[in-house]
Amino acid sequence: MKQQLTASFHDFAVSLTASDPDSDALVIQGLVAARQDPGSATWTNSSGNALTDIVTFQDAATGGFSFIRGTAPDPFTTSEVPAGLLESPFPVLPHRRS
Repeated sequence: MKQQLTASFHDFAVSLTASDPDSDALVIQGLVAARQDPGSATWTNSSGNALTDIVTFQDAATGGFSFIRGTAPDPFTTSEVPAGLLESPFPVLPHRRS
């Protein structure tokens, strides 16, 4: 993963230039697991950070997320994003009822 000028992160296997919310979510989770603040100055550039980038993929009408900005939301991407938005570190453990 590499941080882009757009403040986002991307997976080299997917694209060399575009950001995507799946990579943003994974980076946020990894940073939180390493006890880093993904919104801190360390992880922010002039365009923002992974937290600010990830929400740019959300469809205002449905609330879903698209892998490619401006396209229709899809279930896989939408399912990947919440753990990042909630800043849930790895591993994401199932909720235990008391």
